[in-house]
Amino acid sequence: MSVASYLADKYKSESSDAGELARALIAVQEQLSDAEASLEELEEWQSHQRFRQRELRTIYRPAPPHLAALPSPRLQFRWGYNEWSEGYEYACRYELVLPIREHDCRGEMGKPFEACITLSITTVGGTGEPWKERAGGSLAPFRDGVHAKWDSELLGNLPVWVIGPDGMKADISESAS
Repeated sequence: MSVASYLADKYKSESSDAGELARALIAVQEQLSDAEASLEELEEWQSHQRFRQRELRTIYRPAPPHLAALPSPRLQFRWGYNEWSEGYEYACRYELVLPIREHDCRGEMGKPFEACITLSITTVGGTGEPWKERAGGSLAPFRDGVHAKWDSELLGNLPVWVIGPDGMKADISESAS
């Protein structure tokens, strides 16, 4: 206990100037405590926002050769090994992929380019390969799979694909609808 807290506690019930000062000090300490709690919440929120800004982004890239046969535009679930969150072995990026036209400055002249917009990321722990179909299960995380169904409908029934880190590709448009 600090000296200020000790004195505030000792004189808070007095009707003198010392008691009034003690009550004011207690009120200031409570406000400070509330402000510190709010600051801690804000710092946690800002940390989350920094993560979102780093991970939820749009990437302009050459169309990967192993995905060149897939339709574009499309929605996709791209599974990968999780490098940034302990306790979760895999991360699944829910993405909107758009083709970039030949003369668009976001690409390279004469090369097929695409914009890959990350809509969300789900991390998954456990064993096995979650991008492969499980009995009665889905190839996509449940919540994002529902979002893909809704988003596909809103965007004119875009196809929905799952891409595994092992090169597996599966059209889940029917199961997402």
